[in-house]
Order: sequence, then C-alpha cells, then structure tokens
Amino acid sequence: MCYLMIFERRILRKIFGPLQERDGWRIFTNHELNKLIGGANMVRFVTAKRLKWGVGGHVHRMEEYRMVRRIIEWCPVGKRSIGHPRNRCWDEVLKDIRVLDVNIWTKVVMDRWAWHDLVAKSKTHTEV
Repeated sequence: MCYLMIFERRILRKIFGPLQERDGWRIFTNHELNKLIGGANMVRFVTAKRLKWGVGGHVHRMEEYRMVRRIIEWCPVGKRSIGHPRNRCWDEVLKDIRVLDVNIWTKVVMDRWAWHDLVAKSKTHTEV
C-alpha cells in the first residue's frame, strides 16, 4: 500500500506542477496535496473507473460480435515471455469484483442500475 501512495503522490505532483512563491519554486507537500484533492483515494477512483468502463460494465453489455468484446474475451495461447505481466485487465476486474463480494456478477452487470450501485460501492470500499 505504501508504494501505491508514493506513486499517487508522484502523479499528483506532476499534475499540479510546482508552486511559485516569492523566494522561488517548490513542490507541494503531502498535506497540501490532500487539501487539493479533498482526501479522495486515487486507487478507489481507478478501481471504480475500471469496473464502470472495463470488462465489467460497458464492454460486457456489448453484443458478442463487437471487436472490443472479442478482444477482451480472447485468451492467448502459449506462455508469456520473461518480464511481461501475467495479469490482464480482465484479471484485475475479477479481483475487484471478488473484493466487493459479488456472487453472480454477470447478472448484476446486465442491470445498469445495479451495476451503477456496485461501482458507487467500490468508490467507498475500504479494502480496495
């Protein structure tokens, strides 16, 4: 979790850039960054977006012949070369769904409002 926070702070510092004061430029402190983003957890935000647009929500409701869905559901044959991640986007979405403790997620995803509630729940979930 510590590495995620370090990465999050690095990205936020790039987004907001340096701060100009009378005696020169400086970077934002962690306390100042928290005030700027309102205490939002970026990891939860990314998880919610992944569930909303990723394999879970929008793509899973597409027709089976659509290219995006076919690519997401495609399972490559063979082994990955050294240095390449073993997890795919699909694996990360399924992990997020397991953390939220959803039994039959394929039925929930077909109901837009139930899926919308689940995405909202993922934004406030503490274990993500």
